[in-house]
Amino acid sequence: MRVSTAFLAALPALLSGVIAKSVTEAELDDFYGDTITWVVPEWDLEVTPGGEVVTLNGTVEQVVAQLRELNPNYDSDFGLDLPSAEDAELLASLVSEDVASDGLEKRTDFSGRNYICRGRWGNASARAIYSGIRYLRGIGGKPRLPAGPSV
Repeated sequence: MRVSTAFLAALPALLSGVIAKSVTEAELDDFYGDTITWVVPEWDLEVTPGGEVVTLNGTVEQVVAQLRELNPNYDSDFGLDLPSAEDAELLASLVSEDVASDGLEKRTDFSGRNYICRGRWGNASARAIYSGIRYLRGIGGKPRLPAGPSV
């Protein structure tokens, strides 16, 4: 697996706070070493539903903060302000519908398997994961990274 693929796969979890323990950039540097180059993603996003598309730079949190400055109603316009109590239940049903419709049941059944969910960063919260999924799906847009080796 290319390091850039691993980084992109981990990026949403890292940026949305899904990982149970806060991970510092220094810890990530220790983990990846000199094998990657850190870059700031660029995003094409709508400021209002069906409205103007702008290009913003930064992490998910930074981009959403910029969008909130441009549109103070951004959260309600794009459904990011759902009550948090509904997050896990709503997203669990969406995820199970996605799994059922994609025919992934066998690939997602880990019963009776040896696997480790802990380790260096501790356990993750299912509620935080589902909340992060909803959050990232709600943001939409098109993130871009520059081309290059180990980016």
